[in-house]
Amino acid sequence: MGSQAINQVDLSVALVPTDLKAAPGLLVDLNSVADAIFKPARQRHEALAKAKALVRSLETPRETMIQQLWAQDYGRPRRRPEKVSGLAAEMGFEEELLRRIMRHVASMGYLKECGPDLYALANFTKSLSHPYMGNGYPIVQFACNTTFLKANPPHGVHFNDHMVGYLQGRPGLGNPNFYPVQQRLIDGFDASSKDAAMFVHIAGGVGHYTDAFRAAFPDVPGRLVLQDLPLVISQIRELRPRIERMGHDFLEEQPIKGERAYYMHFVLHDWPDETCIRIVNRLKAAMRPGYSRLLVHEHVIPETGADSEATALNLIMTTCFSSKGPHGGGLIAKIWTAINGVESIVECERVD
Repeated sequence: MGSQAINQVDLSVALVPTDLKAAPGLLVDLNSVADAIFKPARQRHEALAKAKALVRSLETPRETMIQQLWAQDYGRPRRRPEKVSGLAAEMGFEEELLRRIMRHVASMGYLKECGPDLYALANFTKSLSHPYMGNGYPIVQFACNTTFLKANPPHGVHFNDHMVGYLQGRPGLGNPNFYPVQQRLIDGFDASSKDAAMFVHIAGGVGHYTDAFRAAFPDVPGRLVLQDLPLVISQIRELRPRIERMGHDFLEEQPIKGERAYYMHFVLHDWPDETCIRIVNRLKAAMRPGYSRLLVHEHVIPETGADSEATALNLIMTTCFSSKGPHGGGLIAKIWTAINGVESIVECERVD
């Protein structure tokens, strides 16, 4: 379990349940003690422990990360040794205290206990060695201050990495079971002008979603434009061919007018109501009535049965930005939702 092996972990591990093979047996065990929830504390505690073990076996590292960073807000040490004594000596740490900490971390399922003072990385802890999974931990406390992130490298890069980690396993715009791009955007596209744009991604960061859209529709007609502040655009490492980079502040007039799709992912939830309205009005002014679509990709929280990932983000945005969520700004809207707990597409159209 040396550092070289840890650094070679593939990001795909973030979407693999921690111990799926154990889940059927744990489910049987849990069912066998179902009546214990009505019995004295010892039996109920046994049932609770089995339920927690079942959840841990089914949960992916990506889900664990979001639960910790958004809903629980506590971090985890990034190094995971095999022997407590070895790590204590290397770090100059008091061995008995470290032993207690490691035992606690293992009891929560984040390490595998292989014997006395002997631990192995669990699926979740392996995934933390990937920057897209681990870099969210040192910056999540600063995420409410975008000025700080920009002014204090490498926090801005870490935040972008965290957003890539968050996006793992989320249905994107190219998923046919989510939003019907062919029927709603490609069909009816006006290609009469050689400069016509199909897709304008506002505040698209370093282009993860724009790149995914281009990969899902390699033959899509029209221009594909990625917009963000010049500082963010300058951080882009690489993009697929045909994606244009454009520095733009969405609080100012939208320079690309009358095009097919204007897309925002996780933008409006960052702002208070009056700023959201200003952002949407800038886009509304640029849209062609009856043709252009504004696609707002955000969590839409149901009245009942809400998922903790969505509610946690909602509280973070309320606390940090006095934001309540996206607003239609006088546009008609249709909502497309894949499953509860995953963001929806709010499709808006200008009719006047």
